[in-house]
Amino acid sequence: MKYQVLASRALVATLVAAQFVVAPTCSFAGTLYAVDFRVSTSASYGVVQFQVGYGSAPGTFSGLLANPVCTGNASLNALSSSSNDVANTTLRSASIKTPQMDFPAVLVTCQFESTGAAPVASNFTVTVTDWESDTTTTAPTVVISSITAL
Repeated sequence: MKYQVLASRALVATLVAAQFVVAPTCSFAGTLYAVDFRVSTSASYGVVQFQVGYGSAPGTFSGLLANPVCTGNASLNALSSSSNDVANTTLRSASIKTPQMDFPAVLVTCQFESTGAAPVASNFTVTVTDWESDTTTTAPTVVISSITAL
């Protein structure tokens, strides 16, 4: 439990710091898609942090550094933040809430810029990197629940 509290404090510091970083913007001429990341586990979590490898995908997530175009699910009423490491084709996202968030539900939706074919879920590798719950010892599972052209 002590580790989870320390990890949560570090996560909060990361989320707060990320809100103040401004990244440059750029234009894009490809096709845009909304990618929904859903916690499919039936449980309550106070923290869910995950990363997405997209090296096999036909494009990149919109936005750079601490400003990818990602939106937390408003119905969860959680603080969410994401970062996009374009050089390493890795998107990171974290959400935190007290009291905890109830799942299953979409956690965050991010915009993806396709430079070719439409992306499919198998183009992405989603890995939960941190989580906290007062009610379960089961780690959350985060999946891509939909990819929709914008």
